[in-house]
Amino acid sequence: LHSASDDDTVKIWAFSEANHNATLNYVLKFRGNVNACARREGSLFVAIDRNKDIIAMDMAGIDIGRPKSDCQRNLAGHKGTVEALLQCPTKSLSVSGNYGSLLSGGKGGEIRVWKASK
Repeated sequence: LHSASDDDTVKIWAFSEANHNATLNYVLKFRGNVNACARREGSLFVAIDRNKDIIAMDMAGIDIGRPKSDCQRNLAGHKGTVEALLQCPTKSLSVSGNYGSLLSGGKGGEIRVWKASK
């Protein structure tokens, strides 16, 4: 589970099946309020306030202790701040048959479809 916050962080949580409690695994700090986040397989996508790009984080790199700056790349293409992210989890919800698409919406009025890379 992941959660976004106005405290400039994304928190990554793990659940224990034995007692149904959540354990905080990571706190990722960003430069601005986090508007939205979505996860697809080993990547975490983050939209930050006052930023037109989406930050794609390689969580496998984070897991092995690589610096956050080495584990991220930007997805550019919005005219305004990115406000919403949605991962299409199933083929029935996919756009143009593209299973695993990431959808993003922004203040510029557009909705973008990001194809899943293999």
